[in-house]
Amino acid sequence: MLVRLFLPYDALGIETADDRFLAWLLTTWTAGVMAICFGAAGLLSAVSVVGFRDVHDIGSVSAAIDVHRDELRRRRQSGIYNFAGWTLCTGGWLILVYFFAWLITGR
Repeated sequence: MLVRLFLPYDALGIETADDRFLAWLLTTWTAGVMAICFGAAGLLSAVSVVGFRDVHDIGSVSAAIDVHRDELRRRRQSGIYNFAGWTLCTGGWLILVYFFAWLITGR
C-alpha cells in the first residue's frame, strides 16, 4: 500500500496497527477538509463585483457593468467543472471515505 510509503509512522512513534489506522483516518479527514476549503475558495474567487479600476479602465459605469456581465455569463458556462469544482468534489469523496471507514470499523 502507498500509505506505508507516505506516512512516516516510525518517525511519529506510531507502532500499533490500531494507531496506524487512526493516523490514516486523521490524514483522510484532514485532506478532505482542506480540499473542500481550497475548492470552495476557488469557486468563491470567481464571484467579483465591478470595481473602481474596471470603471476607470473602460471609461463608463454602464460599459463596465456590461463587460462584467459578459464575463460572468462566460464563467457560468463552465459551471463548477474546473479545478476548483473538482477539488471540492474530491474533498467530499475523501470525507465520505473517512465516514465509511469509521462506520465499518466502529471507531
